[in-house]
Amino acid sequence: MIIYLDTSALIKLYIMEKGSDQLNSWLSASQLESTAMITWAEMAATLAKGERSGAITKSVAQAGWQQFIKDWNSIIVIDVSESLIRQAGNLAWEHQLRGYDAVHLASALAWQQSAGEPATLVTFDRQLWRAGKQESLEVLPVDLNP
Repeated sequence: MIIYLDTSALIKLYIMEKGSDQLNSWLSASQLESTAMITWAEMAATLAKGERSGAITKSVAQAGWQQFIKDWNSIIVIDVSESLIRQAGNLAWEHQLRGYDAVHLASALAWQQSAGEPATLVTFDRQLWRAGKQESLEVLPVDLNP
């Protein structure tokens, strides 16, 4: 299995929360993992927001960020090109997605095409999850209840 991780999934490696155990199981079963270049900025923003809001401590945020930096080179990073951004714009219109979610969807589709085999989109964002299914991607978790 090859998987594409959006930020809502990847953060679960660095902050223990609902879905972290599932994610670790899927990663153990995967052969390759990818994400978009934008994930770097999103991870920084997510960890900083968690600290700012008091959801996580400063030490947890900093440890998560340092581990993410170490792990970055083991993830295949999808470059964000002009053509990918244009595709993301079309997907945003079609599926009513936020900008970065559309970039994640376009990146997952590009990853699938370049790999030449089905890719699994791992996301805990309901709107992106639905759009991934509508674009005929395999999506995890299998059931993302509202």
